[in-house]
Amino acid sequence: MIAELYKPIHITPKDLDDFLASGGTRDGGYLNRLEIVYYDNQLCTIIPLRINIAEFEFSKSQRKLLRRNDKKYKTIIRSAVINKEKEALYQQHKVRFKDFQSDSILWFFESPIDGFKLPIDTQELVLLNEDKELIACSFFDKGLTSMYSILGLYDQSYHRDSLGIYTMLKEIEYAQKNGLKYYYIGYVFDRPSLFDYKLNFTGVKGYLWKEDKWFNWGEIDLTQTLGEVIREKLLELKDLLFQKFSNIHPHFNGRFFYDYLINKSEHVISLPFLFYLKVEIGNCPHVYAIGYDHYKKVFWVAFDELIERIQYFDLAEDVLNYLLTKNSHILKEEVLVSEKLEAVFSKLHFDIVKKYDKSLEEGFIRYNISHLDKELSLQYNISDFEYYLFIETEFSEIDPIYVGNSTEKVINLIRDFFYA
Repeated sequence: MIAELYKPIHITPKDLDDFLASGGTRDGGYLNRLEIVYYDNQLCTIIPLRINIAEFEFSKSQRKLLRRNDKKYKTIIRSAVINKEKEALYQQHKVRFKDFQSDSILWFFESPIDGFKLPIDTQELVLLNEDKELIACSFFDKGLTSMYSILGLYDQSYHRDSLGIYTMLKEIEYAQKNGLKYYYIGYVFDRPSLFDYKLNFTGVKGYLWKEDKWFNWGEIDLTQTLGEVIREKLLELKDLLFQKFSNIHPHFNGRFFYDYLINKSEHVISLPFLFYLKVEIGNCPHVYAIGYDHYKKVFWVAFDELIERIQYFDLAEDVLNYLLTKNSHILKEEVLVSEKLEAVFSKLHFDIVKKYDKSLEEGFIRYNISHLDKELSLQYNISDFEYYLFIETEFSEIDPIYVGNSTEKVINLIRDFFYA
């Protein structure tokens, strides 16, 4: 699985071209290459998209839209500047994308952690009405021979004029006039989403991670993506578990296991996707962690003896404070840690902080901390509102009880362990 994060101090236009050609995208103050994300409560494969400008042709309806709006509105392309007007447009826009909500438009251009801005030529296309009022804008990064569309915004009261599509068409015109080869338009998923409108442009190509190549969209088989393979394997196992055991409660977990490396740009992922099984025997809950390794095509199973499981009540904020305190020598912040939390962490057999303490870069440390809730997998039982905090060591430190490709073996292991 590909999961890389870049925070370049210097990047040339040619570097940006090469990065985009390898399936890269932009995320605020970072560049990344992500093959898998969790969107709308589903595991999804990211499929980056681009348009070959030489092969692109405006459709009849697109030409009509251009002619109509060109007469009504003025277009200006210039270096990007964020102001209150654009922030107001963003606040209208963000309600459409519940899983990708950033508090501010600024988060698309700089790190919300430390304000870091990528050293890239970011341009804006602004659309003004006859009263010279801002009604739409879009932003793109410019490389040597390519451009990357970051974000498009428009006043919702002008929705009849299809300004989101219109600004993309104007960006394509810009690419044509400036001799650019590729127009990168973000990505779609291997499952239906709000981003699928991007597939309505002619000549769209998608990037496949395994092949490391770009393909015409019609050539891409969505049933063979990594996300689909993992979904199929774990759903198969989940169905079998429901058939065999009445008191097993699978909880699917969309997070990934990252090892942030010093002086390296990539994340190493041991397992791409897990779910937990909680079984009540008397007053003692037992937990399994089960994953599917798509490289080796095997399941990975561990008992709860190998995973620290701690019952607690609403400790998420305390956990955050704990890590902030542990990193205070870097962040220069002093945060008091509650006695309750100290008692919780004193039971652990390893130092959780070491996983988040591998870089002396303040922003990177804080970036990790800001994702803490997802990475610690906060599970809860709705009936009694009791929380369980699952904290994994690095997988290299855990000896799984079973690694293999037999779902029957997994079922038998669970039966023998819980019902012997």
